[in-house]
Amino acid sequence: MYERAGASFARVHSRRLAYEFAVLTPLHRVSVSVRVMGVISRQVSVYLDDRRVGALLLSRDEPTIVATPPIDELTVGTHTVTL
Repeated sequence: MYERAGASFARVHSRRLAYEFAVLTPLHRVSVSVRVMGVISRQVSVYLDDRRVGALLLSRDEPTIVATPPIDELTVGTHTVTL
């Protein structure tokens, strides 16, 4: 863990980071947002269930919240978001 400006961050060394989550009712206009800071990387691609939903530009100066464009509908079931 690293601390910067009173917040804790994890430094990720792997090329992929995946999270599984469950959706219990259909969702509309959903986006993926993360609070990140690029140290070496300039951008990160975001995939939802192996479908690319966007590429996020990373700031090297300070942590910022970046988000993908909205997804029209997310169906019921288990999904995986991969960075």
